[in-house]
Amino acid sequence: MDPGVTTISRDRHGRYAEGARRAVPDATQVADRFHLVRNLRQAAERELALHRRDLRVSLPGQTMPSAQPPGERNTKPIRVCSPVVAHRQEGVEQWRQEKLKLFQTIQQMKAAGMKVSEIAGHLEINRRRIDKWVRLEEYPERSRMEPRLGMVESFREYLRERWEQGCHQGRELLVEIQQRGYLGCYSRLAQLLSPWRQPKPELKAASPTPPPISPVEVVSMPSARQISPQVAAALLNKPRPDLTTRQAEIVNALKE
Repeated sequence: MDPGVTTISRDRHGRYAEGARRAVPDATQVADRFHLVRNLRQAAERELALHRRDLRVSLPGQTMPSAQPPGERNTKPIRVCSPVVAHRQEGVEQWRQEKLKLFQTIQQMKAAGMKVSEIAGHLEINRRRIDKWVRLEEYPERSRMEPRLGMVESFREYLRERWEQGCHQGRELLVEIQQRGYLGCYSRLAQLLSPWRQPKPELKAASPTPPPISPVEVVSMPSARQISPQVAAALLNKPRPDLTTRQAEIVNALKE
């Protein structure tokens, strides 16, 4: 390296620091602007995540969707299943929740007026997924593949018939479907039977229907909107002249 170098701009990885010290021991090492801004944004995200409940902004001209349609069931079924099935279901649900959270974050960034390139740069993920998800209104659930011969799904109708006849013993049902060609294990069967073991939910009395809100009231009523720490940090990190009108309103509300 040129011995005349007096300043080295680098990111904060230790290997770059060690390499610079070996090459030009007397040079001054400074953090480059990109990584300084990135570190600031990450620090802001961590701090905002501690105050997630406070990241609610009220913007005029938006309607507040009903939390629950009148008369809808308000119950939470109790899960009754084996520990093996529960552990597997917990892992699947955790994976789904992580993807759903990412989808919601992308949708929030899109609603805030951020471009696909900005979202990809902020979240550091492939923009192909973002290009696909920004066109969707709901999270794309995984489609279930057709059951193959020998899988437990291929015995669903038989198992349902036996279940309605009163046979609720999993081990007994396992022997029966094994005699009919089932090639799987008991845990797969237990996973299929688990929803059938749920107690029937009891219906709560529906609350009286509130009077309808006039169109004037809907327009003038501000709605509280939850902003994720990722979206809040991205907007607060964006230069003020680059903000759209809607983004500026969100930033002003966050600062207040």
